[in-house]
Amino acid sequence: MNQEMTQHQEKDNTIRLLWTGGWDSTFRLLQLSLLHRPIEPVYVNYPGRYSASTEEATMKKLLERIRALAETKAELKDILILPYAQIPQMPEITQAYEDVNRRAPCGPQYEYLSRLSYLYPGIEIGIEPGEGLIDDALGKNVSRMLHIVEDEEYSYYLIDPQIVGEDMYTFFKNFRLPIYDTSRHKMIEISEEHEGWMDILNSTWFCHYPVKGESCGSCIPCQIVVEDGLGYRLGEEAMKRYRFQKKYEGTFWYPLYKRIRRKFLRY
Repeated sequence: MNQEMTQHQEKDNTIRLLWTGGWDSTFRLLQLSLLHRPIEPVYVNYPGRYSASTEEATMKKLLERIRALAETKAELKDILILPYAQIPQMPEITQAYEDVNRRAPCGPQYEYLSRLSYLYPGIEIGIEPGEGLIDDALGKNVSRMLHIVEDEEYSYYLIDPQIVGEDMYTFFKNFRLPIYDTSRHKMIEISEEHEGWMDILNSTWFCHYPVKGESCGSCIPCQIVVEDGLGYRLGEEAMKRYRFQKKYEGTFWYPLYKRIRRKFLRY
């Protein structure tokens, strides 16, 4: 990142948040909406992502609804949609990701999101406790490897360079982890205290392979939604697919069936 961009960001008090229109990042955007600060949601448009158009449409609708809430004080900027190709290659970040990934497999999106974080140091990422990226990568003593930063009404966690290894620090150092201490159950408790928040959270998007605009019921995010006790958010057909997968996923033929279904039906 060039010196001019660095100096601009040092003067800019905008809080940037990686947003997909999903539950966790939308909850965080709702929290940030209570601050007297400029807030800019950031979305990376990755080529071949089946759910991209649905996510973008969802975010635009949710952003208008959050702006209209009586409690909203923040200046909520329009979504910064970045094409994947505009994120510069950074071999040292890719190597750090590969080193971390060997110890604790995590989604390939975190490699390019880490590169993005070097363009926007301090960008927030909505990872909650129990998610593999943090817990598996950092191990059982995860709480010891993060330190909290508090600035009046604004607080977040950072990776602690004194505790983690060089590859882990290279990978994580520019991320702020604002909801790492907030479970899904706690998010619901907090949201129920604010008018309109639960309605907005229940309108978020999560499915990676939508079927005719509805959730598929079989991708990992759909499974997590059901297993978190939020199965009411899936339609009847999606729940049928979920139950079918859970019943047969241990059989020898199911992986082949799933590959064929995804290739031809795209879910």
